[in-house]
Amino acid sequence: MELAKKYTDFSELTTPMIYEFVDKVLVHKPEKIDGERVQEVEIYLNYIGKVEIPAPVLTPEEMEAEEKAKRQRQQAREYYHRKKAKHQTQDAASEPTVSE
Repeated sequence: MELAKKYTDFSELTTPMIYEFVDKVLVHKPEKIDGERVQEVEIYLNYIGKVEIPAPVLTPEEMEAEEKAKRQRQQAREYYHRKKAKHQTQDAASEPTVSE
């Protein structure tokens, strides 16, 4: 309680304050799930333990914006892969052949 009382009235979060409250932060290896890069981060606070942050409740407008952004990222990935494949094909066609 003394630690919490010490920081009841502050205007900014400073590095020393974070060091006093945070016990450890575990950053896990990123994974691809449904084509999206996902990375789990666990935060452990002193005297509390692991902090579970609930997923935000999105409004219909926010959900639509998220879906639109996801579609745009997918289209950008597809464009990049098509462009890369085209360049590889062009490079392979322009390489001189070695004759014996």
